[in-house]
Amino acid sequence: MRKLLLAILILVGIPFVLFGGSIIAGAVFTTMVSDGPDCSIRSSGFEDSPVMVGNFGVSEGNLLIELRAASSYEVDVQSLSVGNNTIEVDETITVGSTETYSLEDYSEGDCTTTDVKITATTGGEAEEITGTISGEFTEN
Repeated sequence: MRKLLLAILILVGIPFVLFGGSIIAGAVFTTMVSDGPDCSIRSSGFEDSPVMVGNFGVSEGNLLIELRAASSYEVDVQSLSVGNNTIEVDETITVGSTETYSLEDYSEGDCTTTDVKITATTGGEAEEITGTISGEFTEN
């Protein structure tokens, strides 16, 4: 009878030990992997504007930022400001097209959100378009 009880205890107990160990291991792994907040790369505030920010990121010390003409008119971009960095552009983006601009002196860094200002003319009207971008970059 003892052998039967011992066999039942082993057969039932081992799965509970393994299950408990897997829960503990999962909790430890999750804690180690997520040691900081996720930094989602995104732009916001450009939803209803004639120019939208598409992709952006740091490459070789420059912040590359893609602008897309989102209206039914071509867009004449005069300047682009990201944080404290401004470049004069004076370029036309045709309807539905994109252009990529490069701002110097950036590096990959902590998660940050910064203001973007685009000065442009579309359909004969001058506009100052503002929004933000968030990502892992730092202005040096």
